Amino acid sequence: MLGYEIGALVETAHFSYVFHVCLPIADEIGALVETAHFSFICGNETVFSQDSLTCTYRDEAFPCDQARTLYDLSNAEFGRIPEKK
Repeated sequence: MLGYEIGALVETAHFSYVFHVCLPIADEIGALVETAHFSFICGNETVFSQDSLTCTYRDEAFPCDQARTLYDLSNAEFGRIPEKK
C-alpha cells in the first residue's frame, strides 16, 4: 500500500478517520514474501494523528492534509522493540 512495507498510515481520502497498518511477512531466510494490510477506524469522534500514530480529537491531531509529510519520520521506528539495558 502506497509503497510502504511497514508502518501506520492515515487514509487522507477519508479525512483521517481510517488508518492502515502494514506488516512485512518474511520467509525462513528473511526474504519479503508479502505485506499484510490491516485497516482500522478511529471511533468516538476521533481521527488518526500521523505524528503520534494514535486516534485523538481533531483539534489535537496533526493536520490530515499534511500527514504524508510524516510517513517516513513517524514510521522509522515502527514495530521495533527496544533492547533491554
